[in-house]
Amino acid sequence: MFVRADWIGTLSFCISLSCAPLSVGFIRMFGHQGFRFSGLLGTGILTLSLAGSSFVRTPEWFFLTHSAMYGIGSSLIYMASSLVIGDYFQKDHKYHVLATSILLCGYPIGLCKQQKRCTTRSKSKSNLLMQKSQLATHNAKIKTV
Repeated sequence: MFVRADWIGTLSFCISLSCAPLSVGFIRMFGHQGFRFSGLLGTGILTLSLAGSSFVRTPEWFFLTHSAMYGIGSSLIYMASSLVIGDYFQKDHKYHVLATSILLCGYPIGLCKQQKRCTTRSKSKSNLLMQKSQLATHNAKIKTV
């Protein structure tokens, strides 16, 4: 059976957005403590999801661990952080727009920093591998002479 693995990451984002109404209902059910419960539960689900994904061998189980569990956990965390701004900053508060903008812009900035860090690491690893291969080629030439 042929399974396309590129759907796994995409579906985690779709599930996260699809579970948003359920996450909001869960948070509102507990009142102000709902932010804390939702954040802790979401963190626990994300931890189990990522730990479980490291042991999975088939795409079907990877869909369950990464797409479904990761989507539900990230929905709980993201909705808690989005709703807390509305509860603590009234719409006529002068910093309401600034607080909302920082929340919405913070996620892509973190991704850019992570991507830059990963790119730098991969470049240094590729440079190290290139130097090792050049050294091995040089040593092979010396041995043949």
